[in-house]
Amino acid sequence: MKARGKKEEQRRTSKAREYWESIIRVFRYSRKPSTDEYSMFLKVVGLALLIVGGIAFVIHLIATLISGAF
Repeated sequence: MKARGKKEEQRRTSKAREYWESIIRVFRYSRKPSTDEYSMFLKVVGLALLIVGGIAFVIHLIATLISGAF
């Protein structure tokens, strides 16, 4: 039973090591965005937020009108 526990512990250690190595790999290849890239990102996120908010508002308005009609 001890051998099984040791293998399990080694497997967990191996998975943890792989996880941290993948995080380090991402940080090595990442870079700070330029001002233009960051500006475009903010525009896209803002537009998506407005679209999702608008859809939610329309759904809420329709639900309110339907429930008020009956």
